[in-house]
Amino acid sequence: MSTLEERIAAAFVDDVKSPDLAALIAETEAAITDADTNAKAERIKGLDMLASPDADNARQAMQAAEFARDRLQAALPRLQDRHCEVVAAEEFALWLPRHEAVKARRDALAAELRDLYVPFIDEAIASRRRRLPSSAPRARERAAIAVKSAPPHRSC
Repeated sequence: MSTLEERIAAAFVDDVKSPDLAALIAETEAAITDADTNAKAERIKGLDMLASPDADNARQAMQAAEFARDRLQAALPRLQDRHCEVVAAEEFALWLPRHEAVKARRDALAAELRDLYVPFIDEAIASRRRRLPSSAPRARERAAIAVKSAPPHRSC
């Protein structure tokens, strides 16, 4: 079985699923808590001359415990960001086929409407032309009436 750090590193390289990443995040959070407890204990032990008579070894143990904690803490936000990316990719992968199906249905309905609408409009225009004579003479009549009924123009 690989170490937690190896699995964290693999989560950024390998194809990973969101539930696996969520579990890895939970495991990392628990490991951070444990590492923090261990770092505090090593600090207390390292500062106690009776418990750790060798100062160099005590300092190394303290630094190693703090480094292990800090390393996990630094990885956690990146893991959380990766989880968001993976969730978004999984949701997109589910959405895309539905979108394509809806788009195909929309295109089919648009073609059906076009097939019905274009001949209808052509027939409506032809019918109007058959029922009404040219509107040009009427437009001239209306213009003449408007000129006769307009108030006289005054110039100051």
